[in-house]
Amino acid sequence: MALWLQARDESPGLILHSPYRRTTQSATVLAGVHEARTVSVRPAPWLAPGAGDLAAALTESLRRVSHERVAVVGHQPEVGQAAALLTGGSHIAFSPGTVACIRFEGVLQPGHGTLQWLLAAKLFHSDG
Repeated sequence: MALWLQARDESPGLILHSPYRRTTQSATVLAGVHEARTVSVRPAPWLAPGAGDLAAALTESLRRVSHERVAVVGHQPEVGQAAALLTGGSHIAFSPGTVACIRFEGVLQPGHGTLQWLLAAKLFHSDG
């Protein structure tokens, strides 16, 4: 997945991740693929399951960063709920390893994002 993002120039400049072990590992792998450019990796306690209003915390955090592309590594169901709130949708399904691109033109606030693409990790693994 990380190589796919890099090949299409969709690599993030910043990766925010839950402080949990598995999401920290995923963020580190994603950052490690992009050796040619600097990728900042930061834990975000508000991404931990049950930490509160993820969409509000995410929106506020994104308003304070200067990176054009930000990756968020979190947990279900919060990540799917936040993606739905950011795009104005009712439900966006995320299985483990799913990557989505939500684009904002101008205003960065819930309901103003557009889902550009959503890819499940199983698309990148061979069956045998």
